[in-house]
Amino acid sequence: MDAADRIAIADVVARYSDAVNANDAAAWEETWAEECTWQLGPDRVLRGRDEVVAFWRAAMASFESVLQMVGHGRAREEGDGAVGSWTVFEVGRRDGVNGLVIGCYQDRYTRQEGAWLFAERRFTATYRGGLPDGSFTALPSLPGNF
Repeated sequence: MDAADRIAIADVVARYSDAVNANDAAAWEETWAEECTWQLGPDRVLRGRDEVVAFWRAAMASFESVLQMVGHGRAREEGDGAVGSWTVFEVGRRDGVNGLVIGCYQDRYTRQEGAWLFAERRFTATYRGGLPDGSFTALPSLPGNF
């Protein structure tokens, strides 16, 4: 895999989190292939972009605010596509309660019409819990792309 492909994959990962932060469903949807899978833990597997996006919209509606940050990650070529993994930190406020989720996405990427997209994302949380009272102030959604 060449450097341009690695940069393009890192970009789709960043655009995904930017769309979460801006609560921009259209931009978030653009990161997914039509035939995709989103696995959120062992008991929730969503298939196809329509189902994935519908679930995301409902989940995002439950947040007063959310901020997702991508940590370190890597990608490599595999077969006709690529695979990668990325750490994710998410701070959110729901029902007046602050929360933190730290975990890892394991991804499969596919190239369609010259762009890398998610074919599969599997999230595994390594920490889910609260934040000390007063340590997080709910802010409005961050601005979208410039």
